[in-house]
Amino acid sequence: TRLQGDWSSDVCSSDLEDMVDELGKLNKIFDKNYLNQIKDEHFSGKQQHRDKIWSLVVLSKWLEKHRAEIEI
Repeated sequence: TRLQGDWSSDVCSSDLEDMVDELGKLNKIFDKNYLNQIKDEHFSGKQQHRDKIWSLVVLSKWLEKHRAEIEI
């Protein structure tokens, strides 16, 4: 995924789908249905969820690095 200009339009829907699936496994923390709603609304143009998507990207990357250190 390249990030330039409006970075949220550069995030591929497949990248976000992977993140939704991974974060959805943390069902005590995330509602997978809500994550899918955010993704679908954003990529359909119905609503812009840049801040939420950015938060998901950052959290997903953090979890990749620190998952073994935390108990979820």
